[in-house]
Amino acid sequence: MSMQEFIISGGEQILLSISPDWPMIIVTGLIGIGSILTSVLVGKISKQNQQAQNLAKKAELRQQWINELRDSLSEFISLAGTISVRRNLDNKFASREIYYQYHSQLLTARTRIYLMLDPEKDYTLIIKSLISDVYCEAVSKTGKVKELNSYRKVLEEQSQVLLEKAWNDIKSELK
Repeated sequence: MSMQEFIISGGEQILLSISPDWPMIIVTGLIGIGSILTSVLVGKISKQNQQAQNLAKKAELRQQWINELRDSLSEFISLAGTISVRRNLDNKFASREIYYQYHSQLLTARTRIYLMLDPEKDYTLIIKSLISDVYCEAVSKTGKVKELNSYRKVLEEQSQVLLEKAWNDIKSELK
């Protein structure tokens, strides 16, 4: 242990020990290392929680998309069927105001579906083609309920394939 002597103004002497206090240095170092490790661990846990929350939110948004697409497809098919049946039962139906209301709703549902589909995907072409066929059979004067039902059935099957794929995508992302 070495001692140093200092003289302060006024002539007073102070002895100062400058030998290291190794136990205190070690304890202080361990506390510092512990703090650093705790910070790193908290950062990792925070990052994992944020990633889990992001996946959950993404899955929630996709589920909303699935629900909205299902509702829009159901509305479109229902309106097409209603228009077709009423048009075939009543020759003057196409000239009534209710026809134009149904037709407007049908076009709105069709547009909503088109906007929800990814134009880069193959299934979009299939679904759009079937929607076009259903639409034409529902509103054309020569359209037949039987033909409409055939197109409707295929559209429902293709829509179920698309919705199932979207659901499987959600499940695989959450694993």
